[in-house]
Amino acid sequence: MAANRSSYKHYENRSASGDVAFFTTTCLDFVHAFADPHIRSLMAASLIQDCSFYRAELHAFVIMPHHIHFIARVPEGRDSSWLAQRIKSNSARRILPQLARGTLAQFNQQRGLNRRSFWKAGF
Repeated sequence: MAANRSSYKHYENRSASGDVAFFTTTCLDFVHAFADPHIRSLMAASLIQDCSFYRAELHAFVIMPHHIHFIARVPEGRDSSWLAQRIKSNSARRILPQLARGTLAQFNQQRGLNRRSFWKAGF
């Protein structure tokens, strides 16, 4: 019997402080920004630096061509949404100036449509 899609619930990822959470976030319009080894290294350094700064214990991460996955403990007094927002904002600020012209142009095609510059909404 086929599942009734209307019965599915949207999962809200709101891990509380001290919880270990799995995060996934994707580049705007699935641009393969991390195919460039330099940009991939910048993303790794940004993630490690932010987790250290915000006292989010980083357990593991992987950087794919257009998205990242990581597992981290949510800092005390914060939730997973706050941590994801900080990591996405900081990494975009660090990476955007370093992108090759062609890659930046791919992001610019979408920028005006949704007011985002690097990451898709949500995580």
